[in-house]
Amino acid sequence: MMPPTASPLPNIHLLCMDEKYIRAFESVLSTTTTSPKFPKITFHNCSLSYISPNIQLDVIVSPANSYGRLDGGFDDAISRAFSPTTDYLALTRHTQGILYRDYRGYLPPGSCTLIPIPEEFDHRSKNVWGTRYLALCPTMRVPQNVRWDREIVYECIWSLLCAIDRHNWDIERTADGATRIDSLLMTPFATGCGLVSPEKWARQMILALNHYVDAVQNPEKWSSLDLGQAMVYSIQEPPPPPPSPTMPCTPRPFKAPVPNASPALEAVAEKLRASGSRRLLTAEGIRSLSTSTKNLIDNLYTNVRKNCWADAICETPASIRSGRMDPTGRWHLRNPHVSAFTDDLSHAIQLGDIDEVDYHLSSRRMPLNTCDREGNSLLHLALTTGHLGIADLLLESGASPQYSFDPEVPELDQLFQCPDRVAPQLSSIRVDILRLLLRYGAQIRRFPTLNVLFDSPGNAPELLQLLIKNHPDVLHERSKSGHTILHSAAAFGTPEVCDLLLARAPHLRTTYTDWDVTPLHMAILERNEPTACFLISADMSLQTRHGYDRTELFLAACMGLRRVVKLLLSTTAFFAYPPQKWVSDAKAAVRVALYMGNTEIVDMIRRNLGLSWRSCLSPFLICPRPTLTPSIINIRGIETRRSRSRRARSVRDHAHTHRPQRSGEVGWQNVNGSGNVSAPAHSLATVSNSGTGNPVDGDESVSDTMSLDAQVDRFLNSVSGSGQGMLGVMDTVVESIEEL
Repeated sequence: MMPPTASPLPNIHLLCMDEKYIRAFESVLSTTTTSPKFPKITFHNCSLSYISPNIQLDVIVSPANSYGRLDGGFDDAISRAFSPTTDYLALTRHTQGILYRDYRGYLPPGSCTLIPIPEEFDHRSKNVWGTRYLALCPTMRVPQNVRWDREIVYECIWSLLCAIDRHNWDIERTADGATRIDSLLMTPFATGCGLVSPEKWARQMILALNHYVDAVQNPEKWSSLDLGQAMVYSIQEPPPPPPSPTMPCTPRPFKAPVPNASPALEAVAEKLRASGSRRLLTAEGIRSLSTSTKNLIDNLYTNVRKNCWADAICETPASIRSGRMDPTGRWHLRNPHVSAFTDDLSHAIQLGDIDEVDYHLSSRRMPLNTCDREGNSLLHLALTTGHLGIADLLLESGASPQYSFDPEVPELDQLFQCPDRVAPQLSSIRVDILRLLLRYGAQIRRFPTLNVLFDSPGNAPELLQLLIKNHPDVLHERSKSGHTILHSAAAFGTPEVCDLLLARAPHLRTTYTDWDVTPLHMAILERNEPTACFLISADMSLQTRHGYDRTELFLAACMGLRRVVKLLLSTTAFFAYPPQKWVSDAKAAVRVALYMGNTEIVDMIRRNLGLSWRSCLSPFLICPRPTLTPSIINIRGIETRRSRSRRARSVRDHAHTHRPQRSGEVGWQNVNGSGNVSAPAHSLATVSNSGTGNPVDGDESVSDTMSLDAQVDRFLNSVSGSGQGMLGVMDTVVESIEEL
């Protein structure tokens, strides 16, 4: 039962060890209108043990699992702080006893219950904040990904505030000596194993606080909400942004939505109509172009990108699919050959008691390359629990960075074999783990694990140098499909990393996969624009991928990489392909960029190659048939273009055979003087009668056909260079002929 009047909301202390959660919360809060009754929020950018003992914390909130186990993540810190120092699981047993009494041992995710901390724990624990209650708010049934539950954070915040409100009302009503709750400490809900992003957590928490304050201030409204009002509150959470990979070392989703056609297509169609062109981009042509381009982009996003990666990306191993490794990164195997001494040492490692570990290591000589009862090596336990000091101590004492229960999978591959599941991948100490293991000579055997080196751009050069120093053969390592480390660096890394690799291993410049995928292809397809520009400037060879005959210019235009398109057009990249291939792909690139609304890319390509709209859109242009009336049909009928051409050749041959050479030369000069073709940039060449300047319209005039041939000959003879700007001029001539 809820109290009739709500008590003031408690002060909230947010424990955020990573500043990205503070930035996300402040960013969402700055764009949200809040009530004056909005609770006070205090941030603590440290671990629990570093919070000042002068701060009063009446409640500490556990985002535990539904079964009250307090032995992982922040719950581990709670047990170490509030359980007796000699009995780590005391608080867990106390919590599970109350949980069974009230809920038969299972508290559904999104619920909350308050657990009093026994007073007898005080003098034997590290509780220096006067904390009297543990608020159990399970965000998940067991450690797992909860991104599918869009409202779990909202539900937990609401249940927590209601539980505190009920408690304070009971205190005021009964006055039985229990203490009020005026402050609480919590962490960002479901952002660890739950994989909820900082932005989503911040939006959900602030939305729940705002709604709860509104419910407290407006009891009449919230006590009688109808379905329509409830729907208003249910849609205030903005739709989530498009899903992004959980880590930068994982490719973007291969199945991405294709955008709809840009209004720029309609604008070009109108421009063609206004120019008086006989070939138009009609509504039917726009639909046909849109369908064709959409299928092309979908194939590029879904199939081409995925096939380029092949076996160079991490996939969920069978060990995780079968449940032998849980999301915290620990194994669950059977290892009966364990001594009592190893049991004691593994327990001390999990507690993070470095003094106890040091005592065990110094008191007797023991094998450090051994596993606990579930198949976790001592080093693996230290790393998955985040105790890097203990891991460093073990390595310094002689533990091998390669040792694991499975000799085929070294420690580093175990930790980073599946980016979206294993706990160390989600930890803020990921770079520290990599640096520590590589410093002690850890080896990478699974090629996809190399991707994690480029997770942190600022640290990638250091990590790469550590790996190359101990294992220089990694520069020659190739996956089964032929991927090299430069392919991964081009996709995820920076220009500095690629420069380092090319300096140490120049052969990587011309090493491609079995499908002829180059590092430049990877950089463009993953939209790594700075690295793609560097590779072009470093004279990376250009070629089409086997099974997908498209130039880098086309790929860059499809991916919207303006700087890459500009660089390809300004260099000698077109010499790598036959001229007709370069121009053909440039036209296709114009159509794709126009469909997606990248008008700047469209203008760059057209201006550089001298391409007109009609040449780029010709497969989709329609020439409407004129309506014929008796007044325009003469006695000879309508002469076709082919018959005109045959008659023109006949007349020209007759003129060359029977006319004197001098008069022929004069005739050509007169024609060229009045009807020559303009510069390549013009989309339509106009033929005029000599001396009049009027368009030629007689269908029997010899000078008409000769002027047309003269235009073509003069235009082609004027193209003496081999520059890129001349590649599209033939299209201009052909269009001029077709318009006549």
